[in-house]
Amino acid sequence: PNCVFHVTDDVLSVVKALVQPTARMELEQRAEGWIVPSACHWYQLRIDRWDLSAERSQATATVQATGTLRRFWGWNRAKHALLEAAILATRVHLLATSDIESQLAQLSTIVDKTAGPREFEAWKLLNEHLSKSH
Repeated sequence: PNCVFHVTDDVLSVVKALVQPTARMELEQRAEGWIVPSACHWYQLRIDRWDLSAERSQATATVQATGTLRRFWGWNRAKHALLEAAILATRVHLLATSDIESQLAQLSTIVDKTAGPREFEAWKLLNEHLSKSH
């Protein structure tokens, strides 16, 4: 019933979690959970109640502890594009290859124009993963 919810603007860590799920992520133990050091904020939660009666489940939680690791800078266009591409990567078994390639081509333009070094690294990892997936 306990978990740690993270707020991050680091798209590289999100992409790495997707494409390298068995790789050891750098974690820090704090409070009663594991903290992702690249996160901006974290919230240790205790789930008090689950409502599974609707199509979308809902959890009610109590915040047990919080922490701020760094300032949240936000998401630029490249980070948004990478997040969309990461979502596509989780749906390769549902979508036609031509649809994925078409959407990636559009997202590529955004990444090329607005990405920084971490976003370019995430884009490379995501494309390598997608080329192996289909």
